[in-house]
Amino acid sequence: MKLIEQIGKQIKAARKAQKKTQADLAVLTGLSDNYIALLERGHRSPSVETLDKISKALKVPISFFFIFTQEKRIELTKKQLLDKMIKRCSEHNADDIYLVLEVIDLIRKLKHKK
Repeated sequence: MKLIEQIGKQIKAARKAQKKTQADLAVLTGLSDNYIALLERGHRSPSVETLDKISKALKVPISFFFIFTQEKRIELTKKQLLDKMIKRCSEHNADDIYLVLEVIDLIRKLKHKK
């Protein structure tokens, strides 16, 4: 399953858990209900800003959308993973990169609570 499909499933799960319709979420986020449907089906890749709007509307941390098990995860070394992160981050603006850092900090905090 592709990453955007997994994120879409998480968006749908959070929305349904709060008994909200796609139209409800559209109103709360300022996005169209059609776009919400496309996101949930994995037909669109949401920006960090879009995920931020959705996470605030559904009152879940943005990291929630990335909590899933990967069926066939390719094992990479830490250096390879960091290289991939740097490459992907270099394509985004500073605000997006700060959000990524906030997600990493949130993951660290969640792990330390265990």
